[in-house]
Amino acid sequence: MENKNRHLSEFYPFVGLVLISFVFHVPYEIPSVTIAIIKCLPILWLLLILLHVRLLHSKQETPEKLQERRILIISLIFSLIGDFTLVWKDYFIPGALSFAMAQVLMVCAFGFRHINWTIGMVLYTLAALGLSVILRGAPNMAMQAVVLFYTLLLVTMLWRSIDRALALQVTAETPRWYVWAPVVGSVLFVISDSAIGIFLFVVTVPHIVSQSIIIATYYTAQAFIVCGSL
Repeated sequence: MENKNRHLSEFYPFVGLVLISFVFHVPYEIPSVTIAIIKCLPILWLLLILLHVRLLHSKQETPEKLQERRILIISLIFSLIGDFTLVWKDYFIPGALSFAMAQVLMVCAFGFRHINWTIGMVLYTLAALGLSVILRGAPNMAMQAVVLFYTLLLVTMLWRSIDRALALQVTAETPRWYVWAPVVGSVLFVISDSAIGIFLFVVTVPHIVSQSIIIATYYTAQAFIVCGSL
């Protein structure tokens, strides 16, 4: 537990990078390479945290934990690709595919060792209700298919994070925050991506408002998921 708490201090620079992103990225609608790099910096820092932890503790961890961390590292790389490309609207498809791959990897990281079908059915039912609203505003069937497919991945990721937490036991070495941090992150991920769909297809709000909500929940989501893999 001491190692996990010590690594939490490594998130201080992450907070600073998020603030920089809010100042230099969120308010601006004109895409540029500079803005794309600034947008990526917080996630790049989270990637470096995981790489650092992996180097320090690779001989002390269980094979399952090493595998989970390795998959999440690759997931963050795909998230970085998505973050960079989605600054430009013309690269929506590559960006969406990158984030879809990131979701697939997170599902694999959280695993299927413990399966609670009731939780899964409840989550998919709630997702279907939300989609019934969002999909009405989608411009064409192709976009509806993309949103439907990505939502399936997103909800599956949330389901697997919950089942992972329920399967882990809270101990001195596995504190409660560590067990449930990925669940909090997954919920925030759902909120962030749902906000994207709502602001694209349902309601129109000022750019700075939509981006503030989306970016704040997204960065926080990734941070909580990484916390659960320390």
